Amino acid sequence: MSNRVVVRSDLDFHIFFSIYEAHYPNAVSGIQPFIDHRHNEIEVSVILSGTGLYNCNGEDCPFSPGTVFLHSANASHYFSYINPGEKHSLLALRFDSRFVWSPGDQWFDTRYLQTFLFSESLQHCIPPKEAVAGVISRLLSDIFQECHNHLPAYELVIRAKIISILANITRYFSDKIEPQPDNAVLREEQLRQMESSMSYIRNHLQDDLSLNLLAKEAAMSRSYYAYLFKLLNHVSVWEYITNQRMDLAQYYLLNTKDSIMNI
Repeated sequence: MSNRVVVRSDLDFHIFFSIYEAHYPNAVSGIQPFIDHRHNEIEVSVILSGTGLYNCNGEDCPFSPGTVFLHSANASHYFSYINPGEKHSLLALRFDSRFVWSPGDQWFDTRYLQTFLFSESLQHCIPPKEAVAGVISRLLSDIFQECHNHLPAYELVIRAKIISILANITRYFSDKIEPQPDNAVLREEQLRQMESSMSYIRNHLQDDLSLNLLAKEAAMSRSYYAYLFKLLNHVSVWEYITNQRMDLAQYYLLNTKDSIMNI
C-alpha cells in the first residue's frame, strides 16, 4: 500500500520526480523471495518502521527506523529479510538522473557526477546513527508534506530541498570515493549535447526514433552516444525511450478521454 505523489512538467508531462510513503502491513516475516525491482530513476529512501535486511544490488544491508538507502538508476533493491512481529514502512523519493548531471541546471556541480554516477557508493545505506541520515530523513518528510499541501511556490521549495539532499549525500561520501582520472571526467559540452538529445527524445516520443538520428542530434558517433547515454542514465537508449513512452501512455489513460487504441 502506498501514498504516491507525482510532479510532472507542464510542457511535455514527463515526471520531474515522485515521492511515496509505502506500508507493508501484511508482509510475511523471515527470508523474502528475490524480487528484481529496479527503475530508471535515482531513489533516496528512509525506513520509517521495522527492522531486517534490505538487498541493494546483491548486497544485504541491515535496516532499522531512520536508515537511509541510496539507489542509482537501474539498481536492483528489495526487502530480503523481515523480522517477525513488526510493521514495515518507508518514504522514498525518485528523480531522473538528469537532475544530477544536467549542466543546464543552475545548481549543477561536477561533484554530483562522481558521487551518483561513477561510484558504487550509491548502492549502500547510511545508518541512522549518522547525523546526515537524520537530515535527509527530515528533508524527505518536508518534501512529502510540501507535495500534499501545495502552498504557493511549493515546487521551488521542493527543488531546494532536493538540492540539499544531494549536497548532504555528496559530503557524506566525499572521502569514500576514489578520484576519477582526468580522461574520465566528462566535459560540460558533452553533457549539454546529451541534454539536448534527451529533450529531443521527450518531445518526439510519438515519432520514429533511431540511434542515427539521436546521435546526430547530440553531434556524436553512434557508439559514443550509446556509451555516454548509458553511463549517465544507467539504462540503454531504447530502455529509456520505452519507459518514457509507457509513462506518457499511462498519463494519457488517466488524464484524457482518448481511446486505448489511439493512445
